[in-house]
Amino acid sequence: MKTFLKMEGKMKLSELRTVGIHLIGFLFLSLLFSCGKKEYPKDNVVESELRSFRKVLKETIHGPMSDSLILQTFESYTLDLLNKWERNAPQEVKTKIEILHKGELISSADAATDLSEMGAYAKGACMALMNTLGNAYLIRHGDIQRLFGAKDFTAGENAVEAFCAIGEPAFPALILSLYLPFDDPEKIFVEYRKTNANITLQKLSGKDFPYDPLKWITWYTTTQDKIAKK
Repeated sequence: MKTFLKMEGKMKLSELRTVGIHLIGFLFLSLLFSCGKKEYPKDNVVESELRSFRKVLKETIHGPMSDSLILQTFESYTLDLLNKWERNAPQEVKTKIEILHKGELISSADAATDLSEMGAYAKGACMALMNTLGNAYLIRHGDIQRLFGAKDFTAGENAVEAFCAIGEPAFPALILSLYLPFDDPEKIFVEYRKTNANITLQKLSGKDFPYDPLKWITWYTTTQDKIAKK
């Protein structure tokens, strides 16, 4: 019995040592990454670009126009804008865009996390992030990460964080994500994308509008308030 207790004690001590080593490594890497965090240049053009975009939309869609035509018009103008941003994106953003378009689970989640660190500098990735927003596959952490409080997550949740970090330039893509059809055989993922899009719009705007693309379009094109509260 004494021998068994000694062996059990040694095993526990060994496990504690392993946990301690992982903890030290985790803290070291966290410190390393926090010290080496890159600063991205501010986009001085995007604010005036978005003002012009909203003005043109307001003049175009607020008249005798059916709801379906409003949605089509918003889609057309938004896709033109998002395509232009993607074409002109900096190379480091384009690298992440290529990863997102491939749709691989872990790589997409990591790319979305990287984009969230770039802020508005990553606006060119908005169209690619629209697809990732609907990725509902659960990514599970290992036992060590769980020990330190890490929670399972989805690439869609990482896309939400990326859109929040991008801020005001994310609004057109998020509103479009509420209704633009995607070639997705699993309807649940389409609904997950719509839900994530609405949650992100609420976070950014401070508005608690329900899921309603027309309501968001009307507010976005007519409000005098600051668009992104966050």
